[in-house]
Amino acid sequence: MDKHEKKHKPKKGYFIAIALFSITLAITFFLQSTYFSLHEIRINGNNSLTDEEVLEQARVAFDVSIFEINVREATERLKQHPQVAHATISRQLPSTLSININERKPVALVPLDNGFGAIDAEGRILKRYDDLRLPLPLLTGLTMPANIGPADFLNGEHVADALLVLSMMNQEAIHNMSEVRFTERGFALLTRENILVEVGAATQLADKFRMLRSLLQSIAREQRSVERIDLRVVQAPVVN
Repeated sequence: MDKHEKKHKPKKGYFIAIALFSITLAITFFLQSTYFSLHEIRINGNNSLTDEEVLEQARVAFDVSIFEINVREATERLKQHPQVAHATISRQLPSTLSININERKPVALVPLDNGFGAIDAEGRILKRYDDLRLPLPLLTGLTMPANIGPADFLNGEHVADALLVLSMMNQEAIHNMSEVRFTERGFALLTRENILVEVGAATQLADKFRMLRSLLQSIAREQRSVERIDLRVVQAPVVN
């Protein structure tokens, strides 16, 4: 009799398995409860992109479990946006998502078939605009491929020189120029005061821009009326 009862007595491991299953089930229900529903998204670093554009690109939405959001995939989707240089997404329990973005900076505008494109220092088109709303110089004289748009890179004649010129100009100079014109003979600048600056070949740029900055400061200080500056021979600039 005692032997028969001992044979059918549940083993200790059975109770442990049931307990572990119950605990796992309870944790699963807890993690899927509304306590962990996404209620707040904190977005930092976006200046050009709106919060709505960031969320649309990342494809994250409120009122889903924070653990159901694939942070890695959402981050990769953000990085695919032409205006995003770097992005990180992290969970902050119990119900907050933190999105941090570093945007690419536009340095100039280029004419497109149906508007204007803002480009970064690498020649990447970041965004299309209907008008010249940004205080950046317009690059003209470049060979623009048809149907080029956001996320595409500029290529063609004079593009390398244009990117070199932009890289040598400081932010003050960039914002003071309304146009950068490229021709077979070199390039010229048009300031926002309508002073035409003939620079010529994209050589000795550091010296030419240093001279230009000095001349513009002198012209502003003396309140002179100037229409043209010739820097093609940087050692002998002409101002008239």
